[in-house]
Amino acid sequence: MSPLLIIVALAGQTPQATTAESRTIGLHNITSGDPSGWGLALTGMFIVFIALASITLAIAALPRVLNFLEPYLPEESSHGHSAPASPIAKLAAMPADGTAAGNEEAIVAALGYVMHTRKQSP
Repeated sequence: MSPLLIIVALAGQTPQATTAESRTIGLHNITSGDPSGWGLALTGMFIVFIALASITLAIAALPRVLNFLEPYLPEESSHGHSAPASPIAKLAAMPADGTAAGNEEAIVAALGYVMHTRKQSP
C-alpha cells in the first residue's frame, strides 16, 4: 500500500475515544493493532528526511546563488564607521622627515603590535 493512500485513508477516519491504553508511546503502537502502522511510521520518516535534505541542499547552494546575485545586489553600506587602521599603517602615514608631532600614540601602538606578534610566533 502506498504511503499516500495510507495518509488519505487515515484522514478519512473518525477520531476514536482516547483511553489510557491508546495513549501509550512506543514501538508497540506501530507493530500491533493497525496494520498500516509501519507504513505511517515510514511515511513520517520519509517526510522528515526530505525536509532535512532540502534544508541541506539549500544551505549548500547558497554560496553559488549569492555569487550569481552579486551583480544585482546593492553594495554593502557602512554603519557610520570604518575598520580600524592597523598600528603599522598609522606609523607608515607619519611624515618622512622623522618628526613625531602628534604621532606618539601611533608609535607606541606600532611597537606594542610588533612585540605582540613576535611573542605569538613560535
